Amino acid sequence: MAKAKGQMDLIDVGPKPKDMKKLGPRVTAYIEARDNRVAYLADEVKEKQAILDAIKKSDLKPLPDGTTVFTCNGMTIKITPRDEKISVKDAKTPKE
Repeated sequence: MAKAKGQMDLIDVGPKPKDMKKLGPRVTAYIEARDNRVAYLADEVKEKQAILDAIKKSDLKPLPDGTTVFTCNGMTIKITPRDEKISVKDAKTPKE
């Protein structure tokens, strides 16, 4: 294949790792974990919005500082209005 006008030569990145057989599966596992994280993030964003929508429709009154705090299923939920951050803490889990 001919090089396009003005295109630079590829950079030599050096020798390949000695044990590619061990590295290949690690790279594959990393890619799979990354893809799962991205998919879970989309689900998290969707669920966060569903919580915020439900809170806005409810009759919960915010505290004087603007936060909304309530308990649900043994968890404490705190919503900060500025960035609509949601914090969920399981009451059953001991504090570290």
